[in-house]
Amino acid sequence: MLNSKKQNEMSFYAASIRYSVLYFFILFSLSSMLLFQCFAQESQSSSDESLKELLLTDIDELGDIPVYIYSASKKEDKLWGTPAAAYVISSTEIRRSGITTIPDLLRMVPGFLVSNMNANTWTIGSRGYTWLLTRDLLVMIDGRSVYSPVLSGTFWNAQDYILEDIEQIEVIRGPGATLWGSNAVNGVINIITKHAKETQGGFLNILGGTNEIGGGVRYGGAINKDLYYRVYGKYRDVDEFKDELGNDAHDDWNMEQAGFRFDWNPTDDDAFMFQVNALNGLNHNSTTRPVIGPPYRIDYHGVSVNQEAVSFLLNWDKSLQDDSDLKLQIYYDYFAYDFDIMFGFESHIFDLDGQYRFSPFPHHDAIIGINYRVLFDDYTNKFIEFHPKPDTPQLISTFLQDTINICEDIDFTIGAKLEHNDYTGFEFQPSARLAYTPNQNYTTWASVSRAVRIPSRSEEGAYYGILCFENPYDPALPPIYFFGSDYPMKKSENFQSFEIGQRIRLNERFSFDLTAFYKNDNDLWTADTLDPVLRAGPPPYYELQYTYSNSMDGETYGVEFVIDSKVTDYWRLLASYAALDLEWHMAPGGFLLGDDDGRETNFPHNQIKFHSYLDLPWDLELDASLYFVDNRQDIPAYTRFDMRLGWKPTQNLEMSIAAHNILDDRHREELSAYWHFASEVPRGVYGKLTYRF
Repeated sequence: MLNSKKQNEMSFYAASIRYSVLYFFILFSLSSMLLFQCFAQESQSSSDESLKELLLTDIDELGDIPVYIYSASKKEDKLWGTPAAAYVISSTEIRRSGITTIPDLLRMVPGFLVSNMNANTWTIGSRGYTWLLTRDLLVMIDGRSVYSPVLSGTFWNAQDYILEDIEQIEVIRGPGATLWGSNAVNGVINIITKHAKETQGGFLNILGGTNEIGGGVRYGGAINKDLYYRVYGKYRDVDEFKDELGNDAHDDWNMEQAGFRFDWNPTDDDAFMFQVNALNGLNHNSTTRPVIGPPYRIDYHGVSVNQEAVSFLLNWDKSLQDDSDLKLQIYYDYFAYDFDIMFGFESHIFDLDGQYRFSPFPHHDAIIGINYRVLFDDYTNKFIEFHPKPDTPQLISTFLQDTINICEDIDFTIGAKLEHNDYTGFEFQPSARLAYTPNQNYTTWASVSRAVRIPSRSEEGAYYGILCFENPYDPALPPIYFFGSDYPMKKSENFQSFEIGQRIRLNERFSFDLTAFYKNDNDLWTADTLDPVLRAGPPPYYELQYTYSNSMDGETYGVEFVIDSKVTDYWRLLASYAALDLEWHMAPGGFLLGDDDGRETNFPHNQIKFHSYLDLPWDLELDASLYFVDNRQDIPAYTRFDMRLGWKPTQNLEMSIAAHNILDDRHREELSAYWHFASEVPRGVYGKLTYRF
């Protein structure tokens, strides 16, 4: 299956050198060209400047795409000039998508692979990586991380807000570790909710259909002219899917969530935001456990999974003199997860983050920041036993980033984050980015960066059985029990990324965005086996333990292409294409586990997405989305087609009907992984009523 270690290393290093030289040559050539352009611009006449000012007039946005994005640089920047593969899902696109969950909204992001494993579980992947809990993407809500340090990833069914209260979803495809820290390896997702001032009055929506029912209520008001608030509550109940044989998959779920938000601006220079959110949910899963002796496994259906969460978030933004500002954020996050018969845990996270933006020299815009986080947790050991150490892992980091305006149209951004964690010690995550934006019709950018994924608590000490099987050498001998053991990962996974991109706006109706990337993936998470040990039982068996290791390297490369066209004043069309390839080089003795198995083929080589937004007479809206996902591993290629018809008879009343997966009665999007059985995503139709008062 794999070449020898020496051949793998020679091939890997040769490819690394080739691509590194290529990308550095591109970056050097681009820099030289742009610097030459700077000197040429200094001699341009004032008439050229007047023409440039005319070109910049009234073209700040195309369609409904927001002009500004925060997540790329921790300050408000124009999306068009951002030196990163940035994408924004606007509030209008959220409303018109016909989607009911946050993870399904992320299907819209170019190159993202979003799959329903079952009715209550999603895998979301980017640039070659897709796992059960999305462990290589850093996910935030209003800047508060919802990435679980216990199991490495995001519990997507616990991120359930009133979608109409979301201002936009900002997505950075590619690394964002210099600003946001470890685990921002293949992307950053920041879900930004609306200011309380923008959600005044009452709001009610009711949803019902073939697969789910639910609704939400929210009320916003003002205590005085500077202090606004909103309170909300919502409920969701989702029916179970079917398995590949057409039987009930026992994966239904329901969720209740409530919260409030205050926004206070006591002065023109100060802004405070305080929010509290709480949820309680119950879902069911089918799972399996190995047993010693025939049939070597027992399947359990409809096993309950209880989730509870409470979070508090406080932000303070302070504008200072000379265009500098200070930001302070503090949050507490409690999460409890109880997977009956398998395991359970409770986690308490305290996080303090501060940053200061200033201009140390002319043409410099610098940001310096510091972050401290501590985790307190407790485990309920059942079939899976956790023995984590240390008891209260802490993380402290600092970063510095400076954007230098080399000349009028060229910005060079350089920065680094230094981070210390209790698992792998110090981690250094630098980046350099160059952007050339002569006007808002054109941007060229390039970047080089390093990011790491640190081990989670579960990777630092867990005992659990994977499978048991008949002895392949002699059925009369004791069976073999494959068992996970308490051997922590020795290193962080680390990634060196090279990106280059262009954004071009041909006219006020048509633009495109092209990104190419290459990534070196090093010290990837794998497993090694120890020598088998005969256990007395009863019954007797051979215990074959595996240990965590970092035995694999690889490389990932691809392109992402986005077209945004306002075909007419009443019709907007978005289209994207993503192509990707990856190669892995495993050291002798290493292997992959669970949904990592077959990783080279576990991400589609091609994805195509279309989104159409059509305004019709009589206040009607007709919207459609099409997703083509190439075949991967044992999942054949599929095409998903969604439609929505909306009607807004008055300013305060909106009604819509939406259909999902129109082309298939049901289809599979993901394979079973670890202790979660996969089911098939059904066709669904639902109606929705929204009333504002």
